[in-house]
Amino acid sequence: MKKIILLTYKLDTNLEKNNTGGFSKSLNNCINKLNEKKIRPFIISNNQEEINSDFKVKNLFQFLILLLNIFFKRNKNHNYSLVVFGCANFWPYFACIVGTISGMDVFFQPSVHDKKFVLNKNKALLAQYLISFISKLPFKKLKIIYQTYHEYEYLKISSKEKGLYAITVDLKKIITENKNNILIKKQYDDRENLILYIGRATKQKGWDKFLKLIEYLPPESKIIVVTPKKYNFEAISLKKRYSNIKIKHNLTDKSLIKLIKKTKIMFLASDYESLGITHIEATLLGCFVPLLGRYPFWDDLNIIPEKENLLLNEFIKNKKGNKEIINNIEKKIDYIKNKNLDILFDNFINSLI
Repeated sequence: MKKIILLTYKLDTNLEKNNTGGFSKSLNNCINKLNEKKIRPFIISNNQEEINSDFKVKNLFQFLILLLNIFFKRNKNHNYSLVVFGCANFWPYFACIVGTISGMDVFFQPSVHDKKFVLNKNKALLAQYLISFISKLPFKKLKIIYQTYHEYEYLKISSKEKGLYAITVDLKKIITENKNNILIKKQYDDRENLILYIGRATKQKGWDKFLKLIEYLPPESKIIVVTPKKYNFEAISLKKRYSNIKIKHNLTDKSLIKLIKKTKIMFLASDYESLGITHIEATLLGCFVPLLGRYPFWDDLNIIPEKENLLLNEFIKNKKGNKEIINNIEKKIDYIKNKNLDILFDNFINSLI
């Protein structure tokens, strides 16, 4: 029986090839891994013209016709899996329900944010209720992906059978390349960029904290901001105030990794991260990543944000604490490697096929 896999995030997604984390990275990583296994997945999106022609795309109408064919068992020689990302609008919930009713195996990764730690509490609360409700529906073929045990408990998934502990980002290459990585003080001192900001220029991602932080930096400090073009106004406004800042958009993963390896501090003080891929990758690549928000992935390490902030300020304001910085990075790298994230991704892909 032939295996068909469909992936969806937003109906207007253009599947960004250049991404710094989040669902675009998940989509790309899943597609690449499935291609390695000789499976070419379909992407469900109405934004067909902006998606690379190498990818198979179905629009909403084609998707609904497919669902009807599956429901009435017209495609008996095919076995279907649907992967649904996100929980920010109605589409993921609709896709999960109709996909499951039709007879597909559905994997739902909401990456929900805890209402206690975000600005839009009502939206987060609604997402929590909807996901919990979906988990209670009598659908045996639905799996809700949780990336941390905090997420599992927060979502109140009705049973362990309805949940799947996994991640949808492939970290194997970075983890393997840094398997025997031992940070040497000189290597860290030689990194040319002091601070790198990666992400949207929004309060939720800690942009306001970043602006306050760079006020204290000497003018010779090299600062890099990597943000989507959507936030070009904020980036240009910042560039006008500080001549030592470089703004970059749409970096490839390869270029971004090269940039991170040349940087001492990766600053992304978001209020909450369901997993925090950017934090994890930058740490594995030897950056000091101050963890200043609520990030459940790191719960077992008992990180204290106030101590992280103190260490950051000592380092950039007084140029002290280099040894403590190195110890901090190495401790976090060991922690990440013990989480077996590469195995969690492989398990997810194997569940699909």
